[in-house]
Amino acid sequence: MTDDQPIPFAGSPLTLSLAAQTLLVIAVVFGLFAVVFHQGFHMVLDGQWLLGGQLLANGGSLPRDLVTHDGLGRYWLLKAWPEASASGLAMLKALLAAVTAGAGFLFARRMGAGAFAWIVPVGVVALGGSEPGWCIAAVLVALLSGGGNSRIALVAAGALAGWMLWFGVFFAGLGLALMAAAWRSGDARGRGMSLGAWLVLVLWLVVPVIRQGDLATVWAEHVQHVAMRWWQTDPGPHHAWWNTLTNTERLGRPFANVFSGESLSAAWPAHGTGLIGATWLRLALALSVGPTAWFALRSRTGGTLAAIMATGTLVASLTYPGNAQALAHNFVGVLLAAPLLLTRWSKARPLLVPLCTVMLMTGAFLPSLAENLWLVLNQNRSGLVEWDQPRAKVRMSEAWVDNLESVFARFTNSDGEVPPMLIWPRGSGLHALLGVPLVTRQATLLAGDNAGAAFDELQSNPPITVLLGLNRSFTGRSIARDSPDLWDFFRINYAVRGNVEAAGSGFRVLTYQSGGADALAQLTLPQRLPDLELSVANEAGPRLRPGLTVGQSVQTGRRDLAGVAVRWSLQAPAPGQAEEMVLPIRVRIWQKREEKYDALLEFFDVSIAVPRDQHRSYLRFGPVLDSAGKDLAITFELREETEREVALYWHRHDHGGVERDFYPEGDALLNLRPTAADLYFFVF
Repeated sequence: MTDDQPIPFAGSPLTLSLAAQTLLVIAVVFGLFAVVFHQGFHMVLDGQWLLGGQLLANGGSLPRDLVTHDGLGRYWLLKAWPEASASGLAMLKALLAAVTAGAGFLFARRMGAGAFAWIVPVGVVALGGSEPGWCIAAVLVALLSGGGNSRIALVAAGALAGWMLWFGVFFAGLGLALMAAAWRSGDARGRGMSLGAWLVLVLWLVVPVIRQGDLATVWAEHVQHVAMRWWQTDPGPHHAWWNTLTNTERLGRPFANVFSGESLSAAWPAHGTGLIGATWLRLALALSVGPTAWFALRSRTGGTLAAIMATGTLVASLTYPGNAQALAHNFVGVLLAAPLLLTRWSKARPLLVPLCTVMLMTGAFLPSLAENLWLVLNQNRSGLVEWDQPRAKVRMSEAWVDNLESVFARFTNSDGEVPPMLIWPRGSGLHALLGVPLVTRQATLLAGDNAGAAFDELQSNPPITVLLGLNRSFTGRSIARDSPDLWDFFRINYAVRGNVEAAGSGFRVLTYQSGGADALAQLTLPQRLPDLELSVANEAGPRLRPGLTVGQSVQTGRRDLAGVAVRWSLQAPAPGQAEEMVLPIRVRIWQKREEKYDALLEFFDVSIAVPRDQHRSYLRFGPVLDSAGKDLAITFELREETEREVALYWHRHDHGGVERDFYPEGDALLNLRPTAADLYFFVF
């Protein structure tokens, strides 16, 4: 096979001048991101990375679910870093972004891109580029950009491609594709040596993983689950591309990637509009650059490498999770291919191509680039302080720092330590920053196929305290769906002791109580975990009156129905009237049979004192025998007219022109007929 010597895409020698320019790019990008990444901390993404690094640094092993999605490479990188803290992680991410920018710049210049090569570092500064897998891929193509026929280069490429397996299934595939492309310019011996280096790195990872369990578990956790997630659709409102592109409020939110606890507003005119347009333009580039690169560049090895990288951006961005953040994080492939395409086209259109390049960089990069530069210039802004906690040493809003310090103090024991507890979701960041020991081998509790394993671990050694998230996207329904046994364990053995806020996320504080179901029966409803929690409301429902029943259909869990909670809407009192109202309510509980709620299980009258508008009332009854696992309807009716209007709050699905159904398993009911809404409703 002949050497790859395309013009102008042939790899040029690494001159002293080019090496100096590359080092300058690395130094500038590192210095900039060392400032940017020290501002804020993402409790999930950064939290999982930091937690894994800390566990390895302390001689422990990684929880299975951390390895499942991202491989274990990122955690070993942080373990090797001098400091496994949020500050150390920020510096590591800055170095990864700098190396990505430098390697991409070197690749483009050696491929003959000239001034167009500056697109790479500018794009990295704008969008980030700190994903380790993309960093290794950029180094790999830069290594091969001198021609790729050197056996030493091929061996190094094989080793880097094998290393990419450590960062997840996607990067394993990308590494294999890049290595195969490099073989076009090598002889048979060079290919064999490259494959050997790849196998060494792969076996170095695979053998220890296999030793941790049986092959079926390894396959389910590290291959099947990761591969299948690329084709699954997340039902969340911002994870489908159509919802992402049409949700201009979210797309246009200034500084959306700064997780410091601040509420940063627009810093210049049309700030949000620019961000929206930039996302649309980057998506268009992700869709077009990869296929175009295959058509225009595939005849040469260097061009094939660029086309593979751009296709990687297309695959990674559009499959999972399908949002603007994923597109930005995976845009490195487009950045490496674009300079080569523009160089080729510039010969035929010497004036048009540079003009289009300026427009592309302005539209796709300028809004995010300006945000990062603003963060550097305003790093000492009011309200942003450095948290001197040893595991942190990053800058956050003063309110967040005070909040996290208070949470730390609340749960610290007499020895000055926080005992093991379960925090779910978004627990990884709190575990890492506050030094809270894990109580299960799953940091995210229910990732992968190990919900049953988490239940076994918690049942054998129940933590005294559990912090359970209040975010409606992560309610107990998620646990009940993935592990009914675990959800029942929480409901029977834990009492609700209040709420706490940590870094912008609300948590319900649960404490362990012995006695099981007997102890549960002694608790009031507010002290119990609800089996169903519909805590979203956007308007008051129809006015209650005699003859009109308003209710909610529900799918009950594995325990008999013991009570409900609703929120009242009261008309404002007239002058001289008391705000409190006593409501004469008739409650009925129906079971669905043959598509109708026609089997009456319970019927009782109750007078409910409602002290004010938006008050939440708890109604305890039963337990209703044989009501577990049933399709029930709970309805409310006024027995007599009241002086002021009374209604129940609900969430209408089409409120504001946006269709949102948070509980598709049931509906609000008017005279037992379903309507497109759900009551504000708790079920116990």
